[in-house]
Amino acid sequence: MQNNHHLRWNAFNSLLNEKLVIEELNTKRNNYIMPALTDEQMIELGKKINQAFLQEKHIKISYCNKNKLTHICGTIKKVDLINQLIKINNQFICFERIVNIDEIMLENQ
Repeated sequence: MQNNHHLRWNAFNSLLNEKLVIEELNTKRNNYIMPALTDEQMIELGKKINQAFLQEKHIKISYCNKNKLTHICGTIKKVDLINQLIKINNQFICFERIVNIDEIMLENQ
């Protein structure tokens, strides 16, 4: 009698395994792969960072964080050239993780 009980529940084990596989595939599908930027693109990002910092422009930065594309808006408060970090809204972002920088036009400008 107990063998029949195990046989009945063994059929559902494949469903549990499929659920784990589907969750893993969804996680991998949602991961963002950091693009390799050319030297020209890196120089252009550097110019945008300097200009935004010196002119205190409101910007939107797109960067890779834990395999996800993340966006943050604000003004650059500090540029750390030694550690290659920028501080925006009390958050530090590594230069190498930045994908794009866009200027945001505020209504009162």
